Amino acid sequence: MIALIYGIFGKGARVGHAALGLCALLAACGGSPPAPPPPPVTEVAPAAAPAPTPGSPMPDVGSAAAPPIDAMPAAPVRLVTGRVQPMPPGAPATAAYFTLERTAPGPLALVRALSPAAAAVELHEHTAEGGMMMMRPVQGPIPVPAEGPLVFQPGGYHVMLIGLRAPLAAGDTVPLSLLFDDGSAARLQLTVAAP
Repeated sequence: MIALIYGIFGKGARVGHAALGLCALLAACGGSPPAPPPPPVTEVAPAAAPAPTPGSPMPDVGSAAAPPIDAMPAAPVRLVTGRVQPMPPGAPATAAYFTLERTAPGPLALVRALSPAAAAVELHEHTAEGGMMMMRPVQGPIPVPAEGPLVFQPGGYHVMLIGLRAPLAAGDTVPLSLLFDDGSAARLQLTVAAP
């Protein structure tokens, strides 16, 4: 034990007599007794959560109250066009832009976006304040128009991909899931491309 202390602190280190005495006591006693084994763990599968009703808040994906994205029904939208903005090497974030059209009537609002390509994914918007354009996270759901497209573009709504897990190069494909207030999801594959 003393050799271990000298190995850690060096032979020239001053080690107090109390510390050496404690080491000698532990060495003589054989250390502390082994801990008892932990009790067995019984895994219980979470109960399936019902789909939220339109207008109700969407549970966080990954929580016990939310179904997995693959189990969510397809959203009544169609991707018209979309892309992810290329960034210089080493950039920690980028933006996704797209245009969606409705494929069915009824109220619908976008509440969240997810992507395995980034540590965080946020819905953002640009707003004019005091003659300056400001970018900020969207507060609340984004209604999908019954007539006409929902457009995410530079200077307006966009999806921020923050903390990219790997560099993105032109031509790469980025998966993006859009979650809606009715419990549905749209699974997009967007290409990294300049405008």
